[in-house]
Amino acid sequence: MFFKETMKYLGKGFWVTALAALAPALLISFFAKPFSSITFLSSLFVGQTDYYFTDIFMMMITPISNATFLGGIIGYIAFFLSFWLACVYGVCIIEKHLKTGELRLRINRHQFSSFLLPTLITLAIWAVVYLISTVAQSGLISLIHYICGQTPPTALDCFLSTLVSLIIFTAVLYLSVYILFLPLIMVHYGYGLRESFVQSLRLTSNNFRSLMLGFILPLFAVMGINFVFNLMTALLRRYGAIGETAEYWLNYVISVLIHVVIIVYLLAYDLIAFYKCSDFERRDILIHKWRG
Repeated sequence: MFFKETMKYLGKGFWVTALAALAPALLISFFAKPFSSITFLSSLFVGQTDYYFTDIFMMMITPISNATFLGGIIGYIAFFLSFWLACVYGVCIIEKHLKTGELRLRINRHQFSSFLLPTLITLAIWAVVYLISTVAQSGLISLIHYICGQTPPTALDCFLSTLVSLIIFTAVLYLSVYILFLPLIMVHYGYGLRESFVQSLRLTSNNFRSLMLGFILPLFAVMGINFVFNLMTALLRRYGAIGETAEYWLNYVISVLIHVVIIVYLLAYDLIAFYKCSDFERRDILIHKWRG
């Protein structure tokens, strides 16, 4: 239900929001990979060296080869800040469209400032969950790799690493659904964090199956496409068809496109699902009906 409504909305509102998401996607892709907790497996599977906990952790948080731990953290912070501002800007564009029927890049300054803190709080909660899951995933995969003890990894190593990664990735998405509406509730209802979380649990619990399916299935589809592209570039480099620089820039272009799609879909999905669950009137639909 929510997925269908979101795709219907993106049919008319994708490109405007995509323009808003392009600049942060260009920046984000220098420092982070979309679905990096899964797509890094392509590099791990074709690797010719032993990987330890720190190696796996760094592969998951930065696309930059031989990046230092400090460099990875700085990149993660840059990703967080740019994604935060992109989310606020995108939410303002889409919300204005839903409220007034006007789809424009120009937004109200007060509207932008009202979403800054609620969005920051929500993303900070998500970032903590993600970092904890990344540490757990890195530890488990390094343990599997150590037990199997072969380089490149055996079929069993690859299977177990993929299974662990998918379980942890799904768990993060599962928890993410429960905080999906937090910033919108804080702005629309003026609630504090605790009251907003309770209201978010109430709204999501009543519609959890539909929300989860609409949230997770498109991401898995995009993740699968991204994984295939990353695996292809990794194999091309392994067999000498392209160099490290070419591999990086190919992955960078793919990353930019994927980040744009991710940002636009998640923002539209969040707002449309929230309006649907809260029974709010959507002016973009009313205006379309009047004009029809």
